[in-house]
Amino acid sequence: MPDGDKQKGLQFLKEAAKESIFARAEARYFLGNISLNYEEDYKEATRHLEQLYNTYPHNNYYARILARSYYRMDRFDEALHHIDKSLERWQQKGLNHQSVLKEELLTWKGRIYFRRFQYREAATTLQQAFEAGAELTTPEERSQHVIAGYFLGRSLLQLDNKEEARHYLQAITDMEAQENYRDHAEQLLNEHF
Repeated sequence: MPDGDKQKGLQFLKEAAKESIFARAEARYFLGNISLNYEEDYKEATRHLEQLYNTYPHNNYYARILARSYYRMDRFDEALHHIDKSLERWQQKGLNHQSVLKEELLTWKGRIYFRRFQYREAATTLQQAFEAGAELTTPEERSQHVIAGYFLGRSLLQLDNKEEARHYLQAITDMEAQENYRDHAEQLLNEHF
């Protein structure tokens, strides 16, 4: 972060989020993003992101970042409800960027199932996320595509479907995004194959 008075800067953003006419949404976005990614204050982040999503329910980025915030807070039931409602809204209304939304939200949903030891549901959901990502331009550069493939491989290992697990784990080791997940995939390949 640049030099300066962090608290004063955050206070200016809070005032803009509350009082500004033209920059209200941007200020609220920055408050949510800073709280989520830098301050790790997920409660504060979620408060801002919920307000953004409720104000702009057709903004796919707000839908995706809110799902991430719920996940980080372990509010899995709310995340699942939000994910299902968002996917339904995009499908019914034919909104833009549906594949991007589907890739990321299904990845979060699959990760929730994985965390709950529901490996069959995780594998099915992560397969859908991986397929959605494969339809996008340069999937090998997409973080969510790599993450979906990694957790899909892990889920399949838990289901003792080693050949399919190897396929996905091997596929993501050759991709460009998310070096840490690629490294973990290589470790799993070395351990199990």
